[in-house]
Amino acid sequence: MVALTLLLFAPDLPPQPRAAADVVITGTIEKLTPKPRKWAGDGEKTTFVARVKVDKVEKGKGVKQGEVVEVTWSAVTKVPTMPPLKYAHGQAHPVKEKDAVRMWIVRPAVGPLVVIYNKEGIEKLKK
Repeated sequence: MVALTLLLFAPDLPPQPRAAADVVITGTIEKLTPKPRKWAGDGEKTTFVARVKVDKVEKGKGVKQGEVVEVTWSAVTKVPTMPPLKYAHGQAHPVKEKDAVRMWIVRPAVGPLVVIYNKEGIEKLKK
């Protein structure tokens, strides 16, 4: 019974360290778009797409000060009745449009920039 209980509450993926980021930027979220979708039956997983005006590039190449970049992350926003045994919960970041932020980002081979898999992948800054 204990083994079954442990399987039902399998841990999330391990977080990526901030040092794993290819790019670190500061900027302002100009637009934040949630894109929810059904997931694992009656659950919901949301992909967030942020358009960020870059104030400063603290690490990395390929992003320039003053440009607007798209950055994404995802989170389970409604846990399903029967969740899969193992799954990535995603990362909820309490940010909104007009927030000043620092983001630790990885650059996938294709697609938009992605926040590292870490609850501390986005830091809200004071304006």
